Amino acid sequence: MRQKRTILPALCYMDTKITTFIILPAIISRSNSPITRQAIAPTYSGYFMRMILSSALVALAAGVSMPASAVENGPGVYAGVQLGQASSSNDRIERDDLSIGLRTGYQINKHIGVELFRNSLSFIEIGYGFNRNEPAHPEEHYGIAVTGAFPLSERFDLTGRAGIGRTRMHAVVVGKDDYNETDPSIGGGVRFNFNPHWSMNAEAMRLTKTKVTVISTGFRYQF
Repeated sequence: MRQKRTILPALCYMDTKITTFIILPAIISRSNSPITRQAIAPTYSGYFMRMILSSALVALAAGVSMPASAVENGPGVYAGVQLGQASSSNDRIERDDLSIGLRTGYQINKHIGVELFRNSLSFIEIGYGFNRNEPAHPEEHYGIAVTGAFPLSERFDLTGRAGIGRTRMHAVVVGKDDYNETDPSIGGGVRFNFNPHWSMNAEAMRLTKTKVTVISTGFRYQF
């Protein structure tokens, strides 16, 4: 049996009516059969992810100590960055890698927005092989998405997203070329608004065609 390491981010929330305890980022191990899969999961990725998410949690904890006045996200252009972990698997390879995401979009109103985004999915080369049946692995994804937000309190929002894009597949077999897959995406999370310009979030996004899950946290600035 082997162990697969998965990063789970969480947020904390506290106001005069509701208290939710802090759930620190954790590594959860689960066992899978090694019969048809090869584990490729760099240990540094888990430690780096814990550092990123712990830093974000400290920033969030500082934010919730601010006065609980309502923050309105009106129309405007925004840009953001995400750091997290991409988990991908196919018939023979399962791996977790660091993921960096860049986003820019337009907030139409406090509930609906449209954005362009790009996520790296793999930083570590598997190396070229000679088995013609060796599958390609996802390397990066870029696309467009419609985003939604539903207020949970004065500063917290529940968020969702649905989009379409292209995923670059890296061929690991000599003589085969890289190619692109049309890849729908769907996701959700929570967002904390520090003020009308700055916010931070934690979310999960799933690429449904290539079966990649990205769990990340990040910051957004609205102009």
